[in-house]
Amino acid sequence: MFAVGLGDPLWCQMLWGTSGLGTWVPWAGSPLAGTLVGRALWLWLGVLDAIQGVGFGMIFLQTLTRFHVVFALVCAQVLGSGATIVARATSPDGNGPGSVFPNLALNLDGLKSPVFWVAMLMQVAICVGFFRWFHKEQLTKP
Repeated sequence: MFAVGLGDPLWCQMLWGTSGLGTWVPWAGSPLAGTLVGRALWLWLGVLDAIQGVGFGMIFLQTLTRFHVVFALVCAQVLGSGATIVARATSPDGNGPGSVFPNLALNLDGLKSPVFWVAMLMQVAICVGFFRWFHKEQLTKP
């Protein structure tokens, strides 16, 4: 349940790395310190994402049978590949994040983008769905 409670660190890591926030950290003191702090925070979000991945894997292993785990993983791979293909084909910027992760270091106009909020709400919905679905399950069955 701790993994679900982390929210979505991968989304936060992508926002930090692609939006320009990580390249300019004025509260760190100097440009060198800002660079080091920016990269350290990006790496910490990566560690939290890895912990969350292990937590979700443990949830799957404790609540599903082996056949269901295999089926869930295969379906996740197929759906993920399909979503990646569709996202790449329909994205406003085929080579970068486009308006999904606007450069918030320049200005806050990117927060007006509906694509940013749709992406964020979908990521939050995944965490809420995991919490509601797996919270009902018995995590330790006799």
